[in-house]
Amino acid sequence: MRILTDSTADIPEGLCKTHQIETIPMYLHMNGKSYRDGKDINPAAIFENVEKTGVFPTTSAPSPADFIQRFMKEDPIIYRFLAN
Repeated sequence: MRILTDSTADIPEGLCKTHQIETIPMYLHMNGKSYRDGKDINPAAIFENVEKTGVFPTTSAPSPADFIQRFMKEDPIIYRFLAN
């Protein structure tokens, strides 16, 4: 059984490793570039950019291909997601 979530869960890396939780990164868009949350950019860099520019990043969900890559495996999955 695998546990899968997206980066909005903000689960610390150590906890993910201990419990083998896979995280699909959300996308952050800043300064004309896209970053994978927790992979290509960290919170400190985001806050620093906001402090410098006064502009907050926008976000978007993982792509369908990101989900397909993670869900197309044989073992069962528990998926935890952000709901409004």
